[in-house]
Amino acid sequence: MRLTDSSFFLLCLLSCCARLQKYLFTGEDDGKKLWSMKDAKQVLWDYTKAHELDVAGGQRVRLDPALSSTFYPESAARNLTDVAKHDLSSRFDAHMLEYHAIVLGDSGGDLAEAKFVKGPVPCIEVSVEQRQGKKQMTK
Repeated sequence: MRLTDSSFFLLCLLSCCARLQKYLFTGEDDGKKLWSMKDAKQVLWDYTKAHELDVAGGQRVRLDPALSSTFYPESAARNLTDVAKHDLSSRFDAHMLEYHAIVLGDSGGDLAEAKFVKGPVPCIEVSVEQRQGKKQMTK
């Protein structure tokens, strides 16, 4: 058996932590929904747009009590009124919980059948050894 790129594929999705669920992902399947990074960030930017928090042509975001209590410690939040969008984005990334699933190519990539596991993707090592001439053993 020869492994090719189409033999299996990896799905990485994100879930929100309890703090984000409270303010940003309200009404979204009680925190059990898995998001792509693009869709999760869109929820954040929709929140800032809906609450009119964009400042300086969209490069900075004004902090409301929900954002400051979610992303910044209390001591730092007292001194901040607005932050750069890329700083808020990186803090948002740190608050998301990573899930992954490895799906075999012959299953058709059906998300309903995929079993997602919490945590980063484990290291996968595939090795092929020659045994008794032409026989090969895949580990």
